[in-house]
Amino acid sequence: MLLVRIEPEDGAVRLKTVRRRADGQEFQIPEQTVWVYGIDKDGHQDRHPYRSQISLDKGQQPYAPGDYTLHPSSCRFNNYGSALQMNMRLIPIEQFAPLLKKTLFERKQN
Repeated sequence: MLLVRIEPEDGAVRLKTVRRRADGQEFQIPEQTVWVYGIDKDGHQDRHPYRSQISLDKGQQPYAPGDYTLHPSSCRFNNYGSALQMNMRLIPIEQFAPLLKKTLFERKQN
């Protein structure tokens, strides 16, 4: 499980301006700062987090300060098991375990 932390001072949303290649039009993507605690090759959590930005959907409220992990819908796979698309969405850690349990055990019973 990847730990993503949002500190109280990181609640502000910044707008990143991007230019489309197709038509040169500029548009803005709302972003929020997050701190990602990576895992090294031996499975140990890194001592220091990496600062990163997470894109928010149009009209989405910023994530509240707290500890999160990646929501299961963040990554889609193709028929060969390779990751197709990664769109980082977060879920509070206390909501992740019940969701995982529900997903794993309800599918087995059906």
